[in-house]
Amino acid sequence: MSFKEVTELRKSGQLTQAYNMALADLNASHSDVWSCRAMFWVLYDMSSRLIEQKRFDNIADFLKQFNWVYERLRGMGAIDEIATKSTAALLRKVLNALLDFGRTVQEVLDIFEHAGYHSIDEILENIRLDYFFKLYNATQKHEGNPHQIVNEYVSKFQNSQPSDNHSKFLASVLWIYRADDDNENAQFIRFFDAWGINNLQDSDWKSENSDYDPVAIKVLNRVFAYLSKTRYSDLDKYFALFQDAYIKKRLDFHLRRKYAILLIHRGEKNQAIEIYKQLLRQKQDFYLYSELAELVENIDAKMSLYSMALLRQRNDEFVGAIHLQMAQLFIEKGLLREASTELNIYKVTYERNKWKLNERYTELASKVDITQFDKNNQKLYAEYAGKNNGYAKLPDKSHNKQSRPNKVENSGAQKEFEGELKYKQKDGRAFAFVGDCYISAKLLEQQGITQNCPKAKVQARQLPDGKWQATKILKIEK
Repeated sequence: MSFKEVTELRKSGQLTQAYNMALADLNASHSDVWSCRAMFWVLYDMSSRLIEQKRFDNIADFLKQFNWVYERLRGMGAIDEIATKSTAALLRKVLNALLDFGRTVQEVLDIFEHAGYHSIDEILENIRLDYFFKLYNATQKHEGNPHQIVNEYVSKFQNSQPSDNHSKFLASVLWIYRADDDNENAQFIRFFDAWGINNLQDSDWKSENSDYDPVAIKVLNRVFAYLSKTRYSDLDKYFALFQDAYIKKRLDFHLRRKYAILLIHRGEKNQAIEIYKQLLRQKQDFYLYSELAELVENIDAKMSLYSMALLRQRNDEFVGAIHLQMAQLFIEKGLLREASTELNIYKVTYERNKWKLNERYTELASKVDITQFDKNNQKLYAEYAGKNNGYAKLPDKSHNKQSRPNKVENSGAQKEFEGELKYKQKDGRAFAFVGDCYISAKLLEQQGITQNCPKAKVQARQLPDGKWQATKILKIEK
C-alpha cells in the first residue's frame, strides 16, 4: 500500500477503507513520514465529516489521534504551511461546532484536554473576535441582526472566563441596548448576567480617551439604573461589584453616590453617611446635603444640613421638598411661625407655577397658623448651617453663591422651552430634553435631577448647527 492509494480512497469518499489502510501502514512504521502524512489527511477528512453529520460522540478520540499524528510529523520537521493552516482551521471548526451544538465552554475545554490539547485559548479568542467584528458590521454596516449575534455569542460563551475579546464584545453590546429605555436596559442586564458579572478585568476600568467613561463604569451605571427601576430586588446579586470597586477606589464621584444609595437599601446607613461626607468634601451640591439630612437622626444635624442645602440652592422651584422637611422640623422644635414661613414659600412657588400641592403640605399646614409668616428664614439657615454638627461644612462664603449653570457662550438666538423634562442616559452619561432643547449632565447634576420631571422651564441658546442647548434651568417640578 502507499500514500497514493490512501489518498485516492480518501478523495473518493471511502474514508473507512482509507483509515484502515493508513492505520495498517502506520502500525508497520511509525517513523515513515508518508505514512504519517496519509493518516493526517484521513483524520482531517473524517473529523470534518463528523462535524457535518453532527456526530460528536467520538470526536475527542479522533482529535486525540489527529494530535498524535500532528506532533509526530512536527517532530520529523515535516509540517508545512498547508498542514499548519489546515490544523488551525479544523480545530476552530470543531470548537465552533461543539459550541453550536450546545456544549458549554468548559465541556469543550474538557474534550480538547482529553485529546491532548492543553491550551486552546488562542482559538477561543479568535472566535470571540469574529463575533466582535460581526456585531460591528451589523451595527455600523447593517450586515446582519445585532440581537441575533448577541444571542449566539451568549449561547456559546455563557459565563466564560475573562479575556480581552470577551470585554470588547461587552463594550459593543453597550451600544446595542439603549440605557434610556428600561426594557432595553433590562435586556442588557440579562446579557451581562450571561456574559459573567465577575468577568470584568482591570483593563475594563481604564479608558484610552479621557472624554469617555471606561467600560466597567458604564456597566455599573447600567446595573444601578436597573436596580433602581426594580426596587433593588436583585441588590444582593450585584452589590459585590460595587463594593469591590469602591474598596479598590475605582468608582467615580457619581457612582460613589450611587454606592451610598445601595448601602442605604441594605440598611448600612452609617457607611453611607461616611461616603456622603467624602462626597461633600469634593462638591457642595445642595442635593448631597439634602440626601445626607435624610440619613441622620439628630434633629439639629438635620436642620443644619437642610439649611446648607437651602443656602446652596436659592431657586425655590428645586427645593420644594426641602421646605416641607424644614417645616416639619420647625414644628417639632415648636417654632411654628418659622414652620409657617417654610410652608408659605412652598405654597407661593407651587401656585405660581400652577403645580399641584403635595398632600404633606396640607397635613403640616393644619398644625400652624398659616396666616402668620415672615418673608423667609435665611438668617436661621445661616445660623443652623454654622453649627455644622460634625458633618461636611459649607465652604467659606459658598452660601452666598448660587448654583451656576453650565458655562455656554451666549452667542446666537435665545429662547425659553417649557414642558416635560425627559431624563435619559447613554453609556453611563446623563442628559435630558425639554422639547427639542438639550440639557447637559452638569445642569442636571446641579439641580439633583435623576429622573423624568412632569414640568420644567429652561433658558436656551441656539448653536451654530441650529440645535438648542439649555444654559439655565429656570423652573422644575419633580
